[in-house]
Formats: sequence, C-alpha cells, structure tokens
Amino acid sequence: MLSSPICPSSLLDPVPALAAQESLRAHLNDAVNRARAHSVTLAVLCVDFSEAERLRTTLGVAASEQALQAFAERVRRCARRSDRVDRLKDSTWLIIAEYMQNPFAAHRLADRMLEALKEPLQLGGKPVQAGARIGMATGSGDELESNRLLRRAHHALQQALRQGRSRCSDRDWA
Repeated sequence: MLSSPICPSSLLDPVPALAAQESLRAHLNDAVNRARAHSVTLAVLCVDFSEAERLRTTLGVAASEQALQAFAERVRRCARRSDRVDRLKDSTWLIIAEYMQNPFAAHRLADRMLEALKEPLQLGGKPVQAGARIGMATGSGDELESNRLLRRAHHALQQALRQGRSRCSDRDWA
C-alpha cells in the first residue's frame, strides 16, 4: 500500500521510497503503542485527490503536477500540526492522527478536510474543480494493530471511491 513519500525525487529512485515506507510504518507502530498506553483514539485517513486523472488527461502532466502540489498543501494545512502526512502514491495521502479524543473528533477532522479540499484550485489564475475522497479507520485500546488499521482505512477509501467525489467513508469495525 505504501509506495512513495512526498519527495518528488523518490518517484525516480526506489531507495528513498523504501526508506520513507519504513519510516512511515515505524511511526504508525509507535503511534499504535502510544494510543494503547494512553487509552486514546488513533485515526488513519487515506485521502485521494478525485480529479487527478481527469486533470492529467485534459490539462497535461505539468498542470496535473501543479494541482497535486496545491492539493498536498491543502491536506497539510487541514491536518493538525501533530499529524503525520505522507504521500502514498500518485494522488493519495495518508494521515496518522494521534491523540484524538474519540472517533467523532476524527470524523470532524475528515469533514473539515472535505470542505477545504472541494474548493477550486487556482492553476494559471483559473479555477479548477477539486474534490477528495477519504477513507478513515479509527481505533483505541488493545484492538489496535497497525496493519489492520491501514487495511481498514484502505477499504474505506475504496468504498468512498465507489460513492463519488467529496465523500468520506469509515471502517470502525473489523
């Protein structure tokens, strides 16, 4: 599931991508351990830029990359300072949100992101329709396990992708 960090140079060289993947997995494992120790909710959000492919085919690669960078910046601005944001692949980001008060706080974070991410992007001074789909998984206590949390967030993203643009789906069950 994890294939590429934010750094564009890693798209050309697989070694940095592997290092970023290992760093992300280590961070998630540590986050799971902290959530268990402090009895708090941990949320994993997979955020997909729903217009990326359309922009690539209609506006070209350069404009598409510019849109992806603008989208990534919005994702980072929506996340809390304490959240970890990593690029998984071309148009998908992963957010690890620790110390959430409860699953509802994670839903509020996702809703805030959806609102901000559906605002048009400015490319060359022209507005371009944006939109996101978010898959989210939350957990707390002894049931937390990093691979299971990632799998649930990924499945929730697949469900959101089927539902259409500007959607959030969650998998708070097994």
